[in-house]
Amino acid sequence: MKVIAMNGFGSIDTFKLEERKIPSPKEKEVRIKIISSGFNPVDWKVRKNWYGGDEKQILGFDCSGIIDAIGNGVTRFKTGDEVFAMTLNSSNGSYSQYSCVPEELVAKKTKNLSFDEAAAIPLAAMTAYRATLAPLTVKKGDFVFIAGAGGGVGSFAVQLLRSAGITNIYTIARNKDSSSFLIEKMGFSKNHILIYSNISYEELKKQVLKMNNERFFNATFDFVGGDMKRLCLELTGYSGHFSTTVPEEKFDFPFWGQNAIPRSRNISVHQVEISAELGSSEKENMRIYEDHLGVIARLLDKNIIKPFIKVIGPFNVDTVKKAHILLENGNVKGKLVMTAVNSK
Repeated sequence: MKVIAMNGFGSIDTFKLEERKIPSPKEKEVRIKIISSGFNPVDWKVRKNWYGGDEKQILGFDCSGIIDAIGNGVTRFKTGDEVFAMTLNSSNGSYSQYSCVPEELVAKKTKNLSFDEAAAIPLAAMTAYRATLAPLTVKKGDFVFIAGAGGGVGSFAVQLLRSAGITNIYTIARNKDSSSFLIEKMGFSKNHILIYSNISYEELKKQVLKMNNERFFNATFDFVGGDMKRLCLELTGYSGHFSTTVPEEKFDFPFWGQNAIPRSRNISVHQVEISAELGSSEKENMRIYEDHLGVIARLLDKNIIKPFIKVIGPFNVDTVKKAHILLENGNVKGKLVMTAVNSK
């Protein structure tokens, strides 16, 4: 099979087109003939050696395609099923023609989705679900602030919150371009968006509070990290909820002291790690992926949520390089997709 693999950590020039053996599914795995692959910000971070691992690995954590082989013990799928999947703990990533994936990380593609749309869903939608509705910490009528509402995870988070009747959602945008996307594609009103270019952090915080009538928010969601994580914490109100999907090796913010904001305001703090249960020795914990993907598939089938995608090219090295440049620069709205990995 053809794959686009790294040949060492570093720049985008590490990617090479290679030929590798088609993997065979192990017990409780299905093999997917990949039609489309999704890109995520974590891709470039792995390339830059943030997390270690195999320096010649095949990246890509989202895909859609058709099951062409199943391993022993698989009960939920058969060959020929059209599916989307999160390619974590799999034989290889989705910058490839085939991948063998644990069946818990796979869901049937709904008929109202194209393969390109389906490839944008698994990692971002499940991360968004875990950050928003899964913890049962937000409710109808809450006032919510999101950092990164226009990104892959953020765009799903907004839709998931709205599906639960939460409509008082506020966010920020780097520029008019980003603001237009939020208004035209995602249905934000202008008075729920602050364009924050060329203003100080303190002024930013002041202006966001002003948008919300000088009130703290019931819940905040950080999908960006850094100063945006700090902003979310400082905007979270008493007995409120803060959730982040972005780990920080160094985050200089008072957290545990008596007068620190999280403690003094009685804030619940949720750190989302999508791969947590994959590291558990108790295989029963894997069921959570099946459950969460099932909820997401039902919402997709009812057109309650949808992916916002941009197909940036066919299966080749140039497409992968282009995606990594855009992701690393933070110039992405919704999800990027690489199409025609295999013809249908």
